Amino acid sequence: MRAALCFIAAAAAAACAAAAGPTPPASCDGAPNDFPITSPTPKLVRSFGGGSRYSMAGTNISVLHLRGSAFEMGQQYGSLMREEIIQLFPDMYTYIDEQIDNFLEKLPESIRKAIEEYGVPAALQITVDATSPYTPQHWFDLINGMSNTSGVNVTDIHRLILFPELVKAACTNIGAWGAATASGTDLLALRALDFGLDKPLNKFPVLLNFHPTDGGASHSVLSWAGFLGTITGMSSSGMAVTEKVWDAYTELQNIVGYPFHFLMQDILWNDVDTDQALSRVASANRTCAIWLGIADRDNDQFRLLHYSYRRVDVYNPKNFPVYPPYHDRFQDLVFVDKHVQPSHHMCLNELMHQYWGNLDAPGAVQVSAVHGTGDLHAAVYDYANDQMVISVTTFVDGSWRPAHASPWFSMDTKWLWDPSNAGRAL
Repeated sequence: MRAALCFIAAAAAAACAAAAGPTPPASCDGAPNDFPITSPTPKLVRSFGGGSRYSMAGTNISVLHLRGSAFEMGQQYGSLMREEIIQLFPDMYTYIDEQIDNFLEKLPESIRKAIEEYGVPAALQITVDATSPYTPQHWFDLINGMSNTSGVNVTDIHRLILFPELVKAACTNIGAWGAATASGTDLLALRALDFGLDKPLNKFPVLLNFHPTDGGASHSVLSWAGFLGTITGMSSSGMAVTEKVWDAYTELQNIVGYPFHFLMQDILWNDVDTDQALSRVASANRTCAIWLGIADRDNDQFRLLHYSYRRVDVYNPKNFPVYPPYHDRFQDLVFVDKHVQPSHHMCLNELMHQYWGNLDAPGAVQVSAVHGTGDLHAAVYDYANDQMVISVTTFVDGSWRPAHASPWFSMDTKWLWDPSNAGRAL
């Protein structure tokens, strides 16, 4: 009853249409999103060992509440999503094997040689071996717990969840606050994942809510069945993260270190401000070259990082490397579009001129839609209004529709981060 009342209240605030914004710039290749932003009431499906699974009308997103130690949360995850994990993992291994040639030139030489000589499983195992010494213990506990109840062996889980280390995605990241946002909106961030619509991942999206009982904050991760780590998530600590590939990086590629998507979730799990998150980044043995966005509610700021093995560059609105007329400097706003940086596409820069000073969650939804970014999934982090607004790709008339053109759902973060929603009885 409490959960239902919470979502009814959220619906009153958020079930407005994804407000039509200004006329889209001619430079943009997307279109406005006319679906309303809704707040469906989660319905309890079943519980296991202190964790619970919920469904929502109008979407195939499964919402999980996991509570306990890392091992216990892994067990709950593996049991609650067992059927989907068993189906998705073989499909993903087949997909990677079929598509890996498209990514070879961007991979480190050692990985390319392993794939050419021994195949994808060998390359993934090299990644497991190279990252394991730098991986905190709770990740092994999660993997072991999931294997215990899903029936998928530890090796297959560990290999597949390191897939993001091999193949990074093009995405859009926006962080806005202060003068850049609308009245009633403080810190706001958009994370739009562009990774194509031909992925088996499409079938089984999940919103994972972790409630660790042995230290750390409740936090939410938008992901897919059986995957661990985050590339999209926000935390009750006030931290949130975004990411995209740093395609222009030409320095040394490193595979030995702390998997970047594990580090990103550990920011949500353990860090309480930008300083702690930057300390984690600086001290890590970093692997992939990415853009990493770090949002900090309590300090009302967003930092965008060049993150790589050799260097970390921390950008704010005053020092971000702008390149007019494609990317202007804005007060209290930093962003990168879905293209290789420096981008010579006008769309997102023109949208930021249109929305600056009035950017809110519905506006961010329209930015995603008009820019045509976020095909696999997208999320808006809105701390002032206690919401994580999410969208995933949807299957319509025999094909997959991009997330940015699909319905969006406002999730009440007070409900997401309430541990009492884990382990509920039917």
